[in-house]
Amino acid sequence: MISEIISSITSSEAVILLFLQLSAVLIVVYQKKEGRLGGPISGIKAVWLVYAITSWFGIPLLMFEISWVFQVLFLSMLIRGVVEVYLCGKKLWKTSYGLLHNGIQIACILSGLLFGHLGGAHQFWLWLLLLGFITEVIFVMGFRRQSFKPSEGVYFVPSGETGRRLNRLTGLIFAPQYVVWLVLLVSSAMQ
Repeated sequence: MISEIISSITSSEAVILLFLQLSAVLIVVYQKKEGRLGGPISGIKAVWLVYAITSWFGIPLLMFEISWVFQVLFLSMLIRGVVEVYLCGKKLWKTSYGLLHNGIQIACILSGLLFGHLGGAHQFWLWLLLLGFITEVIFVMGFRRQSFKPSEGVYFVPSGETGRRLNRLTGLIFAPQYVVWLVLLVSSAMQ
């Protein structure tokens, strides 16, 4: 089963996804400048953001021809990306929009797991995506309880005292799935 999962992504695809993980550093540096849309971002949240974008777009795109499930997931993420970038740019984005889309993605993934007739490797990728979207729901609920203001263009959790609790939660929940993601990508890259 593990070899099937590893071989479901080519080595060049894995290298690209691994290389993209490094962009978290660039995001932190870029967001440090005062007045940037989104506000400052902590290191762990930047890593989460890159992981979310690369896995939520990458897995469905790489598996696009396998099943309707991955096609729906990719197209849904593409629509979400365009809409959220526009809304964030206009400072109109609200956490409820993200939660609604996460719910749609979770429903699609569950439908795929139940009715997609997929093999073990492809089911594994769906489970990993499902875990990511559930994690995102937990993070958004935590974000809502903080004093961050999307209406003022603040979309990221900063380092320091204001983001400490949410950053710890991120590390606790996110680290295990990120380790699995990296191990699988490195293994795929070395095949």
